[in-house]
Amino acid sequence: PAARRSAQGRRRAPRYGRMAPADPWGGTWFLTPPAAAPEEALLALEDAKERARMLLERYGVLCRELANREGGSLRWAALFRALRLLELAGEVVAGHFFEGLSGPQFALPAALGALSDRDSTPADFWCAAADPASPCGLALDWPELPQRRPRNYLAFRQGVLTLVIEN
Repeated sequence: PAARRSAQGRRRAPRYGRMAPADPWGGTWFLTPPAAAPEEALLALEDAKERARMLLERYGVLCRELANREGGSLRWAALFRALRLLELAGEVVAGHFFEGLSGPQFALPAALGALSDRDSTPADFWCAAADPASPCGLALDWPELPQRRPRNYLAFRQGVLTLVIEN
C-alpha cells in the first residue's frame, strides 16, 4: 500500500499491522541443545553420587553451607538430587541434626552412630579457620568466629569455643 498524506502534507508510514496477515512463525525462537542420551544422564548422576559420598566421608554430615563452600561440581545444586537418591537407597539419612544450618542435612549412618555413642562432653580440640571442618564462613550465629583465613585458629574445650587466635 502506498503511504498516505496527512492533513499537513507530510507522508505517514503505512499501517501494516492491520493489513498484513498473521505471521505463523512469530515470537522469539532459539535453538535448544540436543537432549543428552539416557546413558549420559545416568553417568552424570553416578558422578554426582560419588562426589556426595566423598563429601559425606569428609564431613560426616552434609548441608547446603558446607557443599556450597566447596564450590564447582561439589555445590549443593549439583549434589542434592544424588543425595536424595542415596537416602532412598539407605546409604544416608536425612534430617535436621544441627541447629543453625539451613535446610535438610544428610549424614552417614556411621556418623550418626558416632554422635549418639559419644559421651555428653566432647573432647578438646583445635582447628585452623581455613580447615574444611571449621565453622568459620558458614554464617552461623557465633559472633566471635574469625574470618576464614590461613593464620586464624579456633580452640574448643568440651564443645565450647574458648579461644580464637587471629594472625
